This record gives sequence, structure tokens and C-alpha cells, in this order.
Amino acid sequence: VDWRSQIRSLKRSTRQEISRILRKYGYECRLSSSERDMRRFYDEQYRPYISSCYGDAAVIVDQDRFIRECRRGVLIQLVSGEAIVAAALLRPIGRSISIVWTGMSRDPGDNRAPGATDALDYFSLLYCYLMGCRWLDFGPSRPDLCDGTLRYKSKWGAEVNRGVFRQPSISWSCTNDSQAAREFLKRHAFISADDGTLTAQVFIDGNDAEGQRSSIERLLTPGISDYRVIALSPHPEAAIADLASIQRNVTVVEASSVGDAMRIASRISQTQK
Repeated sequence: VDWRSQIRSLKRSTRQEISRILRKYGYECRLSSSERDMRRFYDEQYRPYISSCYGDAAVIVDQDRFIRECRRGVLIQLVSGEAIVAAALLRPIGRSISIVWTGMSRDPGDNRAPGATDALDYFSLLYCYLMGCRWLDFGPSRPDLCDGTLRYKSKWGAEVNRGVFRQPSISWSCTNDSQAAREFLKRHAFISADDGTLTAQVFIDGNDAEGQRSSIERLLTPGISDYRVIALSPHPEAAIADLASIQRNVTVVEASSVGDAMRIASRISQTQK
């Protein structure tokens, strides 16, 4: 309805963190459609940022394509004093605005500006609101509720969806019941695309009922239709009932009864109302 309502809809911890960052560092933002700024964004923020994040595995878009895409949107620049410390390309698509690329500058000490990611996303959300859009699209994520980037998006109240374009599937199976395999499964909460709905596969082991319940509650994310909690070892009926009581769409099963637990979709998108 209004910006005040939008801010109140965010998690309290997110509101407090953003307020602290804006007060402490005095960040401001500005918009640009200048081709000079586009090239500066590519050379000084985007390319160094992607290279530093991914090293030899980085896939960097060539400059000509980058500039063509920038012309279809607007640059939002995060400013500290006179310095541009971060920037992102925002592109309108229907009633959505999509964050296409993000880049961060580094100071001479090889450090990024503190809180810059949060501040840039805050101003992007504000711009989206001012443009009368319904969604701010944070872009694709790995299909894993434990993934760090996806967890970051969730603090903004992001809702997971399958995205506009159909994605290929990935599947694999664990060929043995080693402790290493169990630890791997427990570190992830994979998302499978089943008949048009998104289902999270959460793996648990051991008898820490309180810790398991807390872990599952932290993974609850808008857009996920069902949560299938897969017990790798036998659990008492009371513990299973307690986990199943978290939400109506949480079910608990034993691993031996789940033949397709590891079938997942390769990519999904996250959006923000």
C-alpha cells in the first residue's frame, strides 16, 4: 500500500540492520543511464567483483553484450561521499524489476564497503516501489535452501518460484551409506520440482529433536509447497510427530521409503514482493 507498510513487512532484524547501516555509513544512491557509467560499472565493479568471487571459475560477460543489456535498464549506484562503492543493473520486465548484475568496488586495502550489499538491495527495493512494480526479482539461485545466497535473499522476505523459463533437471544417487554421505545430505535442503510445485528435501540424523526442529523452522521459505523431512536413522514416534507439527506441509519419512529424494530441478528463481 505504501513504503511504510513495505518496510514493516520485512523481518525486524532486517529493518534494524538496514537502519544501522544507513545511519553509520551515510550511503546514498543515484540512478544513471550514461554509457560512460555503464563502462565504468563493467571495468570497476562488475568484472573485478565476479573475478574475486569465483576466481578461475568466473564466467564474465563480454563488454559489448554487457553494455547492450545495460541500455535496456538503469544503473543504480551506491555512493559514499563521492565514491561509487557498488552498483547494479535494474531492468523492468512487465510488473517486475530484475536485478541483472551487481558489482562492488574495493578500497586500497582490498576491502569492500561494509554493508554495501544490504544498502544496494534496500535502494533497489525502494526504486521498485517508486516505479509501481509488484516484484523485485533477485535472480536465479541454486536449488538448495541451505545455500548462502538463497538464505541472504530470504531475509528480505523473498519468495521462491520456478522462474519464467524451463530449466533442465539434475539427478544423482548416493551409492553407499557412509558417514560422509550422511553429512553431505544433512548440509543441504534440496528443492525438487514435482508436478509444478516446489518441494524441499530436508535430511536429518541423530536424536537432537530440539536442534532438528529449530533447523527446519529456519528453512521455512515462501514459495515452497511442501517440506519432506527424511530421517536417515530411526526416530521415536514422538519426535516425528513434533517435527510434523511445525506446519501442515511438513511430512517426516524414513530414508528407506523414499526412492527419489535426490531428484531436483537445476535452477529456480527468487522474487521479492
